[in-house]
Amino acid sequence: MCSTRSAEPSIRFDTHSVWLSIVDEAGQTLHTAAARGAESEAAALQPDVPLAAPLPPAQVVRTGEPHFMTTRADVRDRFAELLEAMPDIGSVAMLPLTAGDDRLGVLAVSFADERAFSTADREYLAALGGISALTLARDRRSQA
Repeated sequence: MCSTRSAEPSIRFDTHSVWLSIVDEAGQTLHTAAARGAESEAAALQPDVPLAAPLPPAQVVRTGEPHFMTTRADVRDRFAELLEAMPDIGSVAMLPLTAGDDRLGVLAVSFADERAFSTADREYLAALGGISALTLARDRRSQA
């Protein structure tokens, strides 16, 4: 019997930190809504990021495409501010939170180690981002 199941992701729950940033009602700014993990360092992150900023979280929202920074050098080159606040980060995945055409925010997961993010890892994280986006969209609808 042939299996259509993809390879198991290598994501382990040894994340450095996880944070959720949500686009404000005006659609101009990302606000950090929640952060877990390296609490003191996560709290040091800039809570508001203008969507026009040339920073990965804003780029993820604008493009709707995930960013995978696989090495410390990659994080430093693309998001030096993050590495300054959290110098022990080895890699970061930033996932767009979208529901239909609505760009709701970014789910970011950082790891202390450098990692390549296999296809299975990326699919797993994309599914996690998708579930998060659906939950956020449902919450917004219920508050409207």
